[in-house]
Amino acid sequence: EPSNLVELVRQPQTEARALDAASQIFAQAGLHVAICFDFAGRIIDRLVRPYYNAALRRLDEGLATADDLDTTLKLGLGYPEGPIALLERTGLAHHFDVSQTLFEAYGESAYAPARRARVAKLRQGK
Repeated sequence: EPSNLVELVRQPQTEARALDAASQIFAQAGLHVAICFDFAGRIIDRLVRPYYNAALRRLDEGLATADDLDTTLKLGLGYPEGPIALLERTGLAHHFDVSQTLFEAYGESAYAPARRARVAKLRQGK
């Protein structure tokens, strides 16, 4: 399900009144606005893609089963859905695309797509 979050990008020359006006329009439509600066990647992707990659890597290492990893994060941290289930639902190939773009933009190893995402992307091409 799409969320009611809108990430509004603030350019270096953006005037505060323009941001306020755009924020009000989105708020009137029932949306929540988060303002970010002009960087590659959205706030949400910059924060969660390393987390998803870490979860996939722990799964590959054999730390626990996918169900046990998900259960631990749901019950231990109160997340509504575990990372493995979420990625399987939303698409590992999509996760690869987003993570790879962030990795190319920033070169940070946390954004390097995990093996399972790479495999899913390769399988999608067949």
